Amino acid sequence: MKKVHYAWVICGACTLLQFTVSGLLTNSFTVFQPCILAQNGFSNTQLSALIEIRTVCAFLALFFVMGYYKKLGLKMGVALSVALTGAAFGLFALAGSFPAYCAAFALGGVAYTLGGAVPVALLLSAWFNDRGGLALGIAAAGTGINNIVASPLFTRLILGSSLRAGFLVQVLFCAAVALLLFFLLKTPRERGEEPYTDARSAGRAPVPGAFRMTRGQLILMLISALLLGGYVNTGFGYLTTMYTLEGFGSMQVAYGMSLTGAALIGGKCLYGLLSDRRGAPVANAVFYGASAAGLLLCCLGGTSPVRMFSSLLFSGVGFSMTSVALPIWAADLSGGDYPGVLKKFQMANMAGNLLFNMLPGPVADHFGSYVPVYIVFTAICAVSAVLVQRVYAARKKSLTAPVST
Repeated sequence: MKKVHYAWVICGACTLLQFTVSGLLTNSFTVFQPCILAQNGFSNTQLSALIEIRTVCAFLALFFVMGYYKKLGLKMGVALSVALTGAAFGLFALAGSFPAYCAAFALGGVAYTLGGAVPVALLLSAWFNDRGGLALGIAAAGTGINNIVASPLFTRLILGSSLRAGFLVQVLFCAAVALLLFFLLKTPRERGEEPYTDARSAGRAPVPGAFRMTRGQLILMLISALLLGGYVNTGFGYLTTMYTLEGFGSMQVAYGMSLTGAALIGGKCLYGLLSDRRGAPVANAVFYGASAAGLLLCCLGGTSPVRMFSSLLFSGVGFSMTSVALPIWAADLSGGDYPGVLKKFQMANMAGNLLFNMLPGPVADHFGSYVPVYIVFTAICAVSAVLVQRVYAARKKSLTAPVST
């Protein structure tokens, strides 16, 4: 039996990390939001403020995430980030006032960045010379698995027991995952192994030179990443609340989010695979198109289950690109400065979340609906797509241009 390269063990560990940190703090957390509103008497605007606090803290953590891992190393840094996630859920379990929820959301925001896309990208770039896009897609699919497994599980737990019980279960789970990852995560040097290389890649023609963005192109990509963060991160976070407000039952919405989770899993793997085989421009076109379809269906309103499930399916596929696309864009466009450009893309993406996070709650309170918000998100999705594809068109022209002698 052929021995599995340890790179794929690392990929599985990254999937578990995404499930635990990004998934629990954002994806399945959406099923807790209507309960937090109902039990505490908070308004939609207050919910937006709480999510904004989480986003601000996640954004601020980006300024020191590289230094954090440089000092602690990936093993200890990742384990501590998962422990911080568990601590955040402990605060949620104890929270009984708006200030207490503010503290819990703040700690969750810091944990989200420390245990999110940055350590995953660093681990996979160290372990994969080939098929890095697929590995990123598989790892990022952990958030989709979270939707399938955790959303209905926590909904039943909340309905059958209490909101606090749901949070305490997550505390115990995070403690176990932190311990497991501490023992699993290793560098190629620690294992005495070379990074994964696909034997079928031998003899392939190399890419004719590396592409480094001009300052203007970097600005376009940062704007695009900002808009992507606006409609994906913010738009996804309010899907559960929107459909609950429109009159859909809690379990019906939970099953819909499970469908979104399945779409996220397939979408993230497909984006990575398409990028490896056909290039990022093709993957971008497919996934921006799916995002637009999902957002447009959200704009229709009404209580049709077909409309709801269709919107969640397309949204899941399209929204899956955000956690996979940024590392791939950085690798394609950085001209060798991968960590620096990836950090800039992540910061722009998070800034988009910051910029648009306070939009949904006040709009919903004013209009009694989230539909106007999703009209705005559809428009910015289209703008983001145009900007990205424009930069990739310039890259293609540069790499295929004849070299003068």
